[in-house]
Amino acid sequence: MAVASNKQLTLHKTIKELHTNKHVIGKKLRCNNLSVNDFVALYDLDKSARFFNIEATTNTSIRDLPKVNKPMVVIMAGSK
Repeated sequence: MAVASNKQLTLHKTIKELHTNKHVIGKKLRCNNLSVNDFVALYDLDKSARFFNIEATTNTSIRDLPKVNKPMVVIMAGSK
C-alpha cells in the first residue's frame, strides 16, 4: 500500500519499519502480479517512481504493418 500511496515519506517509513532497503523492495515486491516498475508506470505514480529511481516515461515503438502481417497462402487441390 505504501507504493500505491504515491508518497515518498510513507515509502521511506514503511521500508524502515520492515528493516529492508529500497533495492530489495524494487526487486522482490509484486503489486497486482506486476513488478514495482510496471505497477508504478501503469498507475502513473510519479513520486513512487522517483523514490525507486524508475524511469516512468512511456515507450513508443513503430512497426511496419505490412511486414508484420504476412499474407496467408491458400492452396486448393481437387478434381473438376
